[in-house]
Amino acid sequence: MESKGEWSISDAKNYCHQAISRYLFQLNSIEQEIFNSIKEEEASNDFKFIDSQISLSHYRVIERLANAFAQFSHRSHVQKIFTFWQNKVSKIVVNKGKKEDKRAYAEIVKLLASIFLLNGDYYLALLCLRDVVSLEPIDAKGIPTFSRTALLRLALFLEEWDLFRTFYQEELRRGVDQFGEAYKHHIECLHLIYLLHTEQDDKKTHTHVLRKILQLWDVIITRDVKTFVYFECQALLKWALVDASKLPHIKIEEIGDPIYNRQIEFDRYFSMLYNRFGRLFRDNEAVNLQIKAAIPEDFLKICMNIHQYLETSHIYAHELFDCGMTREAESQIYNCWNISTRLGLPFRVLKQVNSLLYMKTVTISERSKISPISAVLQALLKPILPTSGSSLRTPKKKTKSIISRISCVFDSIIGERPQDELSIIIQPDITKNVSIEKHPEKCACAVCEFASNNWNFSFEMYWSRLLTSSFSSLEFNELIISFNSLRTGNILEHRKMFYGNVSFREIVPAYILRSYLRAIITGELFDVHLTDGISKSDVLTEAISIANNSPLIHRCHLLILNQLLRPKIYLLNASWCFLPERTATMEQTSITDKLIKCFNSLSLSSTKKPSELSIDNNYSQTKPRRNSQRKQIEPKNDEPLNREAQVLQDVFMEFEAYGHLFLRDWRLRICLYLAIHSSDPWCRAYFFIESLSCGIRQFTRFLQPTQHADCHFTDISAFKHAIKRLPEDLTIIQLTFDENRILWLTRCNIGHDPISIPLRKILQNDEIIERMQKILIESDNTVSRTKNQEKSQKNSKEFWESRRQLNSLLIELLNDLEKQWFGVLVNLLIPCNFLSLEGSENFDKLMKRLKKVGLSSAISSILINLLTKINEHDWKTLARQLAEFEEVPDAALQTLFKNYALLKAQARDTVFDEELYTLLILPPELSFLPFECLPIFGNHPLVCRITSFHLFQRLLQRAEKITDKAVEKYQLPKKVDARNSYYVLNPGADLEQTQNRLQNTIETLKWNGLVGKPPSIAEFKSALEQNDLFLYFGHGSGSKYFGRSAVRQSDCKAVSVLMGCASVRIVDEGQGFDGRSVIHEYTIARCPCIVGCLWMVTDGEIDRFFLALVNFCFAQRRSPLKEKQLSSLHRRKESADSYKLLIQGIVFARNACKLPYLTGSSVVCYGLPIASMLTQLS
Repeated sequence: MESKGEWSISDAKNYCHQAISRYLFQLNSIEQEIFNSIKEEEASNDFKFIDSQISLSHYRVIERLANAFAQFSHRSHVQKIFTFWQNKVSKIVVNKGKKEDKRAYAEIVKLLASIFLLNGDYYLALLCLRDVVSLEPIDAKGIPTFSRTALLRLALFLEEWDLFRTFYQEELRRGVDQFGEAYKHHIECLHLIYLLHTEQDDKKTHTHVLRKILQLWDVIITRDVKTFVYFECQALLKWALVDASKLPHIKIEEIGDPIYNRQIEFDRYFSMLYNRFGRLFRDNEAVNLQIKAAIPEDFLKICMNIHQYLETSHIYAHELFDCGMTREAESQIYNCWNISTRLGLPFRVLKQVNSLLYMKTVTISERSKISPISAVLQALLKPILPTSGSSLRTPKKKTKSIISRISCVFDSIIGERPQDELSIIIQPDITKNVSIEKHPEKCACAVCEFASNNWNFSFEMYWSRLLTSSFSSLEFNELIISFNSLRTGNILEHRKMFYGNVSFREIVPAYILRSYLRAIITGELFDVHLTDGISKSDVLTEAISIANNSPLIHRCHLLILNQLLRPKIYLLNASWCFLPERTATMEQTSITDKLIKCFNSLSLSSTKKPSELSIDNNYSQTKPRRNSQRKQIEPKNDEPLNREAQVLQDVFMEFEAYGHLFLRDWRLRICLYLAIHSSDPWCRAYFFIESLSCGIRQFTRFLQPTQHADCHFTDISAFKHAIKRLPEDLTIIQLTFDENRILWLTRCNIGHDPISIPLRKILQNDEIIERMQKILIESDNTVSRTKNQEKSQKNSKEFWESRRQLNSLLIELLNDLEKQWFGVLVNLLIPCNFLSLEGSENFDKLMKRLKKVGLSSAISSILINLLTKINEHDWKTLARQLAEFEEVPDAALQTLFKNYALLKAQARDTVFDEELYTLLILPPELSFLPFECLPIFGNHPLVCRITSFHLFQRLLQRAEKITDKAVEKYQLPKKVDARNSYYVLNPGADLEQTQNRLQNTIETLKWNGLVGKPPSIAEFKSALEQNDLFLYFGHGSGSKYFGRSAVRQSDCKAVSVLMGCASVRIVDEGQGFDGRSVIHEYTIARCPCIVGCLWMVTDGEIDRFFLALVNFCFAQRRSPLKEKQLSSLHRRKESADSYKLLIQGIVFARNACKLPYLTGSSVVCYGLPIASMLTQLS
C-alpha cells in the first residue's frame, strides 16, 4: 500500500480493515488452540488451571500458546497499520475527510485502540482514542461516543495529569450537561480523581475533594441504577477512595478500608465485563473475541473492560500481598493468568506469571514452587522460529534437553505427601531453577519481534530474567539499565507524540514503575551487588524521585524506600545477646542464602551517618556499645531538638501520618526502629505490639470494615487504655525478632509498666531450631514407617523405643532452649501478681528503694514482683542484666543487694499468690516450639497463645465485663457450657480405630454431631455459631471438608477443639508475614479459643489425650476446681463447683499421654482462657 505513491482514502480504509480482520482471525485461532489444549489436559490429567500447585499441564498449555504465537504472522501488521495511519492518513482524514469517511475511519481506529489495550500498548491506544474523539465526538444518535470517557480514563491510568487536563478542558468545551446526568456524573468522577492526585499539598482542597467523592457516592448508591455508566462511576469513586487512604492522617472510618474499597472496584469491573462478554468466564467454550469486532464501538468497550479488569485485579493482588494476605493475592493472580491465557495474550500471561514468581520468591514457605513457575516462563519466552515452530538452540551446548529438564522439575513436586499434616516443611534449594534461555543477538523469533515493538513486554522480560536468576547481580544490573533506557527512550518518544516540543515533566507509568520499585526494594533486601560506578543509595534516591510524581499511587513503595535509605546502625546495651555464633559452612550465593543473610544481618536505621559513627559492620561479633544516643521520641517541651532527636521525631510523625496502613514491609521496619530507639517503656511496647500481624489485622478490617478501630491503636494513649482494661491476673508476653535477628521480649500487665528487653541473637540456623526440626522430621518418619509396615510385636517395640527417645530429646531441647535463649531473663515469663489492698504501701516503699538507684518504674516493679518467686542468686543476676540495659552502674545495685532479705520480707506482704494466666504472642517462625512446656512454666501452667494483641481485644468482647474503680474491665475465664456441643468424628471414614475409641465416650456425653461423614457448609457454620463447643476428630484441621472461607465468614461462638495432626501449625512465610494457618481464620471469626496440635501425632496417643481432657474438663469425674481458680475478678455468689479450666485440662491430658512431650506438648490453645461447665454422666 505504501509503495504505490498515490492512494485514495477508500483504498487505505480497505487495506486497514482487511489487515485488522486477519489479525483478529489469527488471534481467534490462538484462542481456540488454547481452549483445546486446556480441555485435553483436563481430560487426561484432572487438570485445573486455577490451582496453587503448578503442574506440567500448565507448562504444556503455555508452551502451546508460545508455539501458536510464533506462527502469528499478522502480529506485526497492527504496528504497520498504526504507523501508516499516523504518518499518511490521519491528518488528511481529520482535516479534509468527509463525514462518512471520518466515521468509517473512526471504526478502524477503534479496533486499533482495542488491540493496543489488549496488548498493553497504552500510549498507542491513547493516541488512537484521541484520534477517534476528533473523528467522531458523538455518534449518529447524538450521544457522546465511548471513546471520550475512555480517553480520560486511560490518561488517568497513565498518570498523564497534564494530558488529562487538556482532554478534560476540551470535553467541557464540547459540553457535558446536555448529555444527561449519568454522563455528567461520569465526567465528574474522573475529574475528582485528577484533583485528588494533583492537589496533594493542599489539605483544604483534599478535604473538599473527599467530601465531594463521598457525596457523589451517596447520590449514585441512593439512585441504585444498574447501568454500565453508573457501575463505572462506582468503580472510579472506589479507586479514588483507595488512593485517598494513602493521604497522611486520613480517617479510615470515614472513607472505608482500602482493601474493601478495592474489592468493590474490582467487583464492578467484573460485573461490567461479565455482562458485556460473559463467555470470557465460561470454561466450556473458547473466548472467540473476534465475534465482537463486528461492532467496533462494542469491541472497544469490551477491550477497555478487559484492560480495566486485568489491571485492577493485578494492582489488587499486589496490594493484598503488600499487606501480607498472600493466599488472596495469589488467588487474584491465578485468576488473571487463566483469563490472559484464554485470551491468547502473551504479554498478559507474562505479567501474571512474573507476579506469581515474585510472590513465591519473597515468601519463604513457597520456595518449592519457584522452579515450576520458572519453567513456565521458560516455555513462554524461549526463542522459536516463526516458520517451523522449532526452538532456536545455542549450538554445541552439552546439557539435558529442555523437555528432560522440565520433566524433572515437575516430577519433583508430584506425589509429595500432603503438607497439611506434616510437622515441619523443609524448603528446597531454589538455586536449581529453570533459567530463561538467552536469545541470540539479532534474534528473529516471535518473542524478540514482539518485544521490539512493545516496550511494556520488553521490560517484563527483563523482570522475568531477574526473577528466574535468583536475583543475580548481572540480571539486576541489566534491569536497572533497561529501565533507565526505557525512561529516556521509548517512554519519552511516545509522550512526545502528545506534547511535541513543549517541555513536560518526567513520568514513568505506574504499570512499569511498580515492577521496577519491587525489583529495587527486593534487590536491596537481598543485598544484591551493583556494578562498579552504580551506587545503591543513588538508585534508591532516584527511584524515590520518580515515584514522587504520583505519591498516592506509590505510597507503599515510597515508605519502604525511605526506611531503607536511612543509615544502618545498631546500638544495644545487652552483652548477653551477642554470644558466639555458628559459622556458615557454605558460601552464601543462592537466593535462599540471600534471604537468610537478609534476615540475619539487616540493620535498623540510625540518626547518624555511618561515617560519623564508625560502627563495624560485624557488630554482632564486637563488644556492644552503650546506647547513650537513645532519645525520647516525644519531646517533653518546645526546646529545639538536636539532629538525632529530630530524625526520630520525623520517623515518629511518619508513623502517625500513615499508621492506618497495614503495609507489612514498612510497618514492621518502622515499628521496630521506633521501638528500639525509644526509652519510654510504653512507647517501646506499643511499637513492638504494632509491628506484628499486619495480614490478619488487614483481613479482619476488610471483612468487617465497620470495626476498623479494633485493628490498630490510634496512638499510645489508646494502647495504654487497652492494657488498663485487662484482668489483673493476666500477663501478655510477646516475642519479636528485630531486623538483626535479636529476639525481644515484651511483657504487659495492668499492674505494671510494660517492659521490652532483648534476649539473644538467634540465626535462622540456630542449633535449637535445627534440633527441633530434626526431632519433628524423625517423628514424622517413625509414624510413616509404621503405617507402611505390617503390625508385629517387634515393630511395635521398635516404634515405641524410637518415640521415647524423641520424647527425651525434646525434654533436653526445652531445657537447653530456656538456658540458651533466655538465661536468667526466663524469669520474666513468670506472670505478674497483683497488689493486695494492704500491700500498696509496702509496694510504694519498695519502688522508692529501687528507683533511687536509677532503675525505671517498669524494671523496679518487675524485680519487686519476682522477689518472692526466684532465688537470691537469680534475682541479683537478673537485676544486674536489667540495670545494664538501663545503663545503671553495678555499684549502685550493691545497696539493694545488701538489703535483699529486707526487700524480700516486705514483698511477701505486698502481692497475692493467685492462679495467674500467661498469654504468649509468638513470631510465626517460632510457633512450632512448645514454649508452654518450658521448665519455667512448671509452677505457672496456665499458658495459652494469641496471634495478636489487637485481635485478642476483639475476642475479649466475647467475655463479660465488670466495673472496677470506675474502669470497665473484662473478666476471665470465659464460661462455656460443654453440654451445648457439636462434634465431627472421622469425616473421611478412614480412621476406624479412632472412631471405635471415642464414639462410646462421646455418645455418653450426649453431644450432637456426625460420624463417618463431613457436615455441609451450612451445618458447619451453624455448629460454630450455635454451640459452645465444636470438636473435630480427623486429618489435619478439617479445612479440606469445611473450607477456610466458611470459618472466617462465620460469627464463631464455639470453642473449637481440632484433634488432627498439625491442625494449628503455622507455616512460616518469612519476616513480616503472619504465616499460613487455620488459626487465623478462626481468630478472624472471633472464635473464643482454638485447641489443636502443632505437629504430627499418632492417632492412638491423641485419642488418649482427648479422653483425658474429657474426663477433666467436660465430665463430672474429678474433684472440681477451687473457686479462686476461676479468676480473682470472677468470684460470684454462684458456685464454681461445676466448672473446670480448659488450660488445666490440657496440662492434665499432657501428663496422661505415654509421651507427655512428643505428644502432649504438641497440643496448645489459642485465644481466651476458658472455663467449661461439667456434664453429669449417666
